[in-house]
Amino acid sequence: MRRRRGKGWRRRCSPSTGSGWTKDEGLFIAGYAIAAVLTVLAALDLAGIGTGRVLSWVVEPLVLLGVGWVTTMQVFAMRMTVSAFAKLDDPRVRGLDIRTVLQAAVDALPSWCRPAIVARWLLATVGSLAVIVLLTLPSADRYF
Repeated sequence: MRRRRGKGWRRRCSPSTGSGWTKDEGLFIAGYAIAAVLTVLAALDLAGIGTGRVLSWVVEPLVLLGVGWVTTMQVFAMRMTVSAFAKLDDPRVRGLDIRTVLQAAVDALPSWCRPAIVARWLLATVGSLAVIVLLTLPSADRYF
């Protein structure tokens, strides 16, 4: 009997990569890699090293756009999902009470999950904007 891959099936990375990581493990590692890069940039900036400033100018807009976009999707997931389902013409979807389904999913999460998502969103967006603004100030020119 052939087993079908359901939504819970965790796909392994392709054999050509040889990593053997699942998609979830790869995303987990990517998150820590981004945090490590930002920590190194912060250390370079605090030390007044000009290379850190240049790299911050390159990396922070990418973080603002990339991580900011992903975390925005997480913060407003229910609103966006309800909106997407409302636009579908499929009568099977129209009969679903999607808000109830999504609320049940939210209720199943630990209580700390929502505040952590919002905090991560604030750090990614407001934090990146703050770094960009601070790097443009005249005092940053004198510091570096």
